[in-house]
Amino acid sequence: MRSQAAGQTKIELTGEEREILSGSEGPVLQKILRTLVRYAQALGAERFELLTRHHKTLVIDGTGLKKLSVSYPVMWKRKNARPKKCLIGCPHLSLRELRWWTEEICRALRSRGRRKVALATIFCAAPQVLAEFQADREAWAQVSTTCPEAYMDNPLCAREAVATNSNKLRAFSTAKLYGGEELLDLIVSGR
Repeated sequence: MRSQAAGQTKIELTGEEREILSGSEGPVLQKILRTLVRYAQALGAERFELLTRHHKTLVIDGTGLKKLSVSYPVMWKRKNARPKKCLIGCPHLSLRELRWWTEEICRALRSRGRRKVALATIFCAAPQVLAEFQADREAWAQVSTTCPEAYMDNPLCAREAVATNSNKLRAFSTAKLYGGEELLDLIVSGR
């Protein structure tokens, strides 16, 4: 079946698409599909396809992410500098993430017979999250409500060698992105 608005090309629809347009899946999906069909018509499409016949599938796995992350430029003045600080939480950490990071760091400290982190580590989270976290807080844990990106906007801070788990912070500052295990080791050992 074809769907056509005045003065626009006809669009071939599948049975499922026709059912959605008739409202079988509710008004929200109906409106979304109606909008997409109009968009396809405006572009002169004959069929409504989200994928072309010759589309490529890309699987993003750990290996692909590692290749991508090593291609990022290091923005530090001294490329081989050791980080002086670590900012975790951009966007801000949830309570679950905050607890996960502290548990993982504590586990790594215990396994190495250490009590303190080797790298100043600041967890960034909303005030409400930090208020709830305070009861669980480890003595070494530094917390802040300041956005890491705002912190790194300061020219003095931007000159520091800062490590992060956030690709967002890496993209908008001079912070260097580290993967989870590598960052955990850096926090605990300083190397």
